[in-house]
Amino acid sequence: MNIDIFAFGMNIHQKRKYYYSSKIAVLLVLGFLFFKPFHAFSAKDGHIDSLLLIKNYSINNLSAQDYFDITLFEFHRDSLFRAMEYARKGISIAKTENNYKILGNLYNIKGYIHLNFGTYIKSIDFFSQGEQIGKEHNLPKLIISADHGMGRVYNELGEYDKALEVLNRGLKLALSDSSTRNASVFYNAIGVSLQHKNDFKGSLASFNKFLKMSLEKNDSLNILYAYVNIGETYRLDSNYDVAVKYYYKAQSLNKFINDQQAEAAIYGNLSSIYSAKGEYKKAISYLRKGINVCSNNNGLSSYLLIEYKTIIDDYVELSSFDSAYFFYKKYTSLHDSVYERDRIRTINSLRVEYQIEESEAQAKILAQKLRNRTIILISSILLSALIILLLILVYSRYKLKTKVLKEEAKALNLTIDEKNRELVTRVMAQNQQEEMYESISKALLALEKDNDPTELHRHLKTIKDNISSKKKTGMGWESFKMHFENVHPDFFEKLLKKSDSLTQNDLRLCGYIKLNLSTKDIANILNVSDRTIQTSRYRIKKKLNLPSETNLVQFIQSL
Repeated sequence: MNIDIFAFGMNIHQKRKYYYSSKIAVLLVLGFLFFKPFHAFSAKDGHIDSLLLIKNYSINNLSAQDYFDITLFEFHRDSLFRAMEYARKGISIAKTENNYKILGNLYNIKGYIHLNFGTYIKSIDFFSQGEQIGKEHNLPKLIISADHGMGRVYNELGEYDKALEVLNRGLKLALSDSSTRNASVFYNAIGVSLQHKNDFKGSLASFNKFLKMSLEKNDSLNILYAYVNIGETYRLDSNYDVAVKYYYKAQSLNKFINDQQAEAAIYGNLSSIYSAKGEYKKAISYLRKGINVCSNNNGLSSYLLIEYKTIIDDYVELSSFDSAYFFYKKYTSLHDSVYERDRIRTINSLRVEYQIEESEAQAKILAQKLRNRTIILISSILLSALIILLLILVYSRYKLKTKVLKEEAKALNLTIDEKNRELVTRVMAQNQQEEMYESISKALLALEKDNDPTELHRHLKTIKDNISSKKKTGMGWESFKMHFENVHPDFFEKLLKKSDSLTQNDLRLCGYIKLNLSTKDIANILNVSDRTIQTSRYRIKKKLNLPSETNLVQFIQSL
């Protein structure tokens, strides 16, 4: 058997066969070896402190430190389910308090809890979290504890190279932290890993460093473990005489310590040596002593199973089949109960972990829902504010645009009125010009009648023809139309769409009406009577197919 500081491991050697259990009864001394340097705490004082905490304080008022103390107490007394629950609550409080030292310690404790349960993946996960917190917040003791725990897990998984990598990394940090106690347990764990790799020389070197440091600190318990592990290494290397010497040293020291698990390991290892030598009776005598120790301690049932199996093999070698059968019945009975116990424990651990994960998942979901609602509320407020801002902006732009349009419309109306006045002026000027043409034409006609010279007659006739030609060309109307369409574009086109039977004179009359000229003004311009204008208006209304009740002037003004 070999003993790790955090757990007893057991190797029973018989005829070069090894029987190893990775879940052998666990003795965890976290308070002594790792957490005590952080926080003064022992199993005895912890019992009193924890009970006082639970009795005197409401569980809702406990700090992360309080939860850590209670968790560590429950962990030491092997109440792992309660330790797991307190650790979960402590982790939640530590996060709230931003107490990273306690948070990392609680993650590491959960790592050791899962190491005991045999749920190694979860164990590594929690140790990794503890290590990460130590790195992020410069807490080397957290890293040291996490590395030691991960090394233990990799040893249990049989991944000894990974175990050595992590343990050597932790040892280096422990030495730089000037922690002899922490460094010593790393030497012990490294020795166990090298022993599994059959590197007995390296294993002995590590165990001897562990022994030297333990002697310097006068740490009797660790000295005991060192003697057992050194003896086990010599035994595995078939150096039985040296191995027996170390087991006897351990046995002598244990008389003062009275560590039952170490005592069982010593008897088991001595029996393995004598079995290997073929001294089965002597081996059986040590096995019986070991069985007696284990039978009086329920925590050593896993040791007891291995010792039953070994004693059965020894009795078979002696052909004592009745005795072998006797212990076989004990072995099967205990095996079934241990198996059932381990099965129930595993199921319970998974159930508790599932419940914890479920509650944490629910808490995360609720927290996420709260965050989502908060985000939605804030987004709604921001969106509402943005919409209001946009509405204000749109309304302001609308008012500004309306103002600009009104000003533009006003300016346009002024321009149209000015253009209309200009057109009326042009129309009046044109009318006067036509009247002048008419007057000259009449004068020349009279001159022609009064004088009869042939040459004079010819010249006067030419002048008259030219004047008449100017009147008939309609150039005045075309000029008027051009200027009119600059002011009222598409006016004549709209009229023609209503009725293509409108003549140029009809269009001209409609243009005058658009200019708001009265019937009398139009009659003067066209040199006709008022009635003629009224008749023309009636004719235009019919061409446009306007109802009788429709006012022609209003209709034309609307175009």
